[in-house]
Amino acid sequence: YIDMMTASLLFRAGNASGETERVSNLLLQSIESLELVGSFDGDVVYHGTSVENAEKIRNLGIDMKKSSGGYFGYGFYTAIDEETSRCNYCDFLDEPGTVLAFRILPGANILDLRKEEDSNTFSDLVGGVEVDNYHNVMKRNKVDGVFDRSFEGIIFYTSKYLELIK
Repeated sequence: YIDMMTASLLFRAGNASGETERVSNLLLQSIESLELVGSFDGDVVYHGTSVENAEKIRNLGIDMKKSSGGYFGYGFYTAIDEETSRCNYCDFLDEPGTVLAFRILPGANILDLRKEEDSNTFSDLVGGVEVDNYHNVMKRNKVDGVFDRSFEGIIFYTSKYLELIK
């Protein structure tokens, strides 16, 4: 798995060295492999938050009612990479921030919007629904989370499949 920044750098390097075709084939294989991503069981995700809220999460667990919402509605937003979590969440706080790490426990039903079938399911579920009600629709349909490439992360509508590890 490679991110788009790495892909861009590889392409430029291949182009400069005259190996454009070989590098393009490697990139294509990587992109195709993204479509084959399976379960998220056991994966680690990261949540950026204030030091105060991190302490509350450590002591009391995740309170889904604390979500301020977002593009995918109310839920617990995570990133698949720690630096993304730090840059997208901690760096915008008016107070010191920190990043918590969670392991995804087996059995979570996560729609992966990179997959056409999951993307269609998501569209069918939320079509005509106000974003503020996405979490209710997802919970009613037993969808625990949604992975989206736009923020390289998963929004969880329930915390029962997340285990705090750091």
